[in-house]
Amino acid sequence: MKRTGGVLLRITARRAEVLREIADGYSEREIAGHLGLELSGVRSHTEQLRDLVGCSTVRELGRWWRSHRREWVAAMCEQAGVAFLGPVIGAPSRISSAAR
Repeated sequence: MKRTGGVLLRITARRAEVLREIADGYSEREIAGHLGLELSGVRSHTEQLRDLVGCSTVRELGRWWRSHRREWVAAMCEQAGVAFLGPVIGAPSRISSAAR
């Protein structure tokens, strides 16, 4: 698998939604229905994501996302200029403005 540095910044919110669905074990057809996308669009996202992160299977891609999603959220918060204090499982997220 590839290093995550610049990879995380190339994962859009839509791609993150597809990754979430993959990590939750849904098929590409189910993901298309859940997200209101064409099946071909989901397949395109999946192929591009596998190439981007260096995974050879969709199952591997789901495992990759489960281990990197918090890092992605932190990277997105940094890009948006907010401090990411890290989620506590089962608790509401705690994101505060870095400008305060």
